Amino acid sequence: MLKKGQGLYVIGGAKEAITGTSITQAFMIDLSVSWNASDPVFKKLPEGPGPAFSPTTVLSDGDIFTLHIGIGYIYKVKSDSWTLFGNSKFPIQTGYAATNPESGLVYIAFGTNSTLHVLDPSSKTLSTLKVPRLTNVADTQAVIWSAHLRSVILSTADPTILYVFTPSKVSEPSHGWSLMNTTGYQPTRTFLLSACFVPAYGGSKVITITVVNDSNRTTSMAQILDIPTRKWTASPTMALRAGSACGVSGDYFIVWGGGRVDDLERFTDGIVVYNMKTNEFVSEYTAPSVSSTPTQYNPQTTAAPDLEDTDTSDRKRVIIIAIAAGVLLTVILTAVFIYLKITSRSKTEVQSTSSNGPSSDLQNTVVNLDVQGKVPTDALPRNPAFPGLDSKGASSGLRKEQKFTASEILGLAGARPASEHPHAIVEDPTAKRNAQEGAIEVLPISQHPHAMVEQDPITKYNDKAELESSGGVGDKAELEDE
Repeated sequence: MLKKGQGLYVIGGAKEAITGTSITQAFMIDLSVSWNASDPVFKKLPEGPGPAFSPTTVLSDGDIFTLHIGIGYIYKVKSDSWTLFGNSKFPIQTGYAATNPESGLVYIAFGTNSTLHVLDPSSKTLSTLKVPRLTNVADTQAVIWSAHLRSVILSTADPTILYVFTPSKVSEPSHGWSLMNTTGYQPTRTFLLSACFVPAYGGSKVITITVVNDSNRTTSMAQILDIPTRKWTASPTMALRAGSACGVSGDYFIVWGGGRVDDLERFTDGIVVYNMKTNEFVSEYTAPSVSSTPTQYNPQTTAAPDLEDTDTSDRKRVIIIAIAAGVLLTVILTAVFIYLKITSRSKTEVQSTSSNGPSSDLQNTVVNLDVQGKVPTDALPRNPAFPGLDSKGASSGLRKEQKFTASEILGLAGARPASEHPHAIVEDPTAKRNAQEGAIEVLPISQHPHAMVEQDPITKYNDKAELESSGGVGDKAELEDE
């Protein structure tokens, strides 16, 4: 059942072009009401910490966590305000994040090494988990939480290569990791825009945007992976875009903003709404009924090999989140979340604060993020959310920009703030935001130094020893020391 507060949260962007000035705006596109793509409903939010390529996720309590230049921030949804998270800087500058709503742990993929950071928000401690070494390039990994599998799904620059981390299997020889081989529509020259890598239908499906260069024609499309069958299907093509904010609500995949991959000086236009059930792009977004559940998209009954299918009962709090973050340019968060009862923390997951120290699947180093005096006093901008704090753009990366009207930020004629909607959720009809666009600089998978294309992922390793040394899957996979 959908609850009030469902929306697509957009934090940060670029003012004039993807290569232009970054800005610190924040707003929410309301997904709890229906609207036309030419006139979406939105709500103004307090300005965020800044536009950077940063891990961002919805925590198990419903608040939003993000990192900016290694400093953690929390956006409190109920109070509509920002606060600092902890008192010390994270050893992380970029990446993507996903929350396990059962345990509350946050998994952060960095992309430049074989480490998955594991954040415990309750104790403000950060541990690390070894993953298969896939790339040494930032922005080539993304993570989501699949309620269907009760697992983390880790993507790579090649959308056909996915790894699954199952916390309940962490004590097994594989340390909880398995390789997900996929079939179906897999263009040979496709790379994943990890900004739009989101779960759908309770995590039984994954949807992403890919860019395909085929017969001298470069286009984008949405691709859907059915988890039980491991099969990809593709949408019709759409305008080329990258660095967008994406989210799923009911049968709809919503794509906001971003820039063109073929021309970094150009933005894409407006919002794209894709109906996953009918496999078509539509002009109308219809909010799901509060008394109904989403229509299943091509439901499958085939059991997922080597992975446990799990229930997605109402006892669990469901989080569906997607992130779009431009390198040094944007932090864009999208979240569709439902407040349900949270189960107790799983004892099989990371126990970085237990009396016995970190669990065996983690490195020995645990960073305490609540040490006093580590976060600079200028970490927060001067605005109503941060009274009494100085904002020094040189050190915080924050700056004041020209204000634009609501229609200008959406790039659409006649766009209206939510307060003018019959189902308004905000009270400020004069909301003004900075122009929001943004994109991430991407590399075709064939150009990545560790490209893995047109080959079964498991056969890419020369022999068993190479697979084991990579930290990959297998009965003898061992953890590496940094």
